[in-house]
Amino acid sequence: MAAFDDDDLADTLLKQYSQYNEQDKLEVVHTLATEDGRVYSGVVAAENKRVLKLGVANETEPVTIAKSEIESRKVASVSMMPDGLLDTLNDNEVLDLLSYLKSMRQLE
Repeated sequence: MAAFDDDDLADTLLKQYSQYNEQDKLEVVHTLATEDGRVYSGVVAAENKRVLKLGVANETEPVTIAKSEIESRKVASVSMMPDGLLDTLNDNEVLDLLSYLKSMRQLE
């Protein structure tokens, strides 16, 4: 997870991101296809010249993929935060979400 201070965290949550650029602090979603037909979508946890570790939903540890096995790699053109997320929450639920996100950051 990206390092956000409290103001950044609230600001990121409150803005309706539909597009971003390289300077944004958002975690960028990558979709990878491997030569053997596997497809992964997630956030890059680590990368070097030989391997890429991708944080994938429903996996407790990042998936490690040899770069030599990657057939294609695409970067998402929208943020991970769904449009209109906060429209479905009341004020207390938004505060609960902020508290939860803060607690997740402190666990790292």
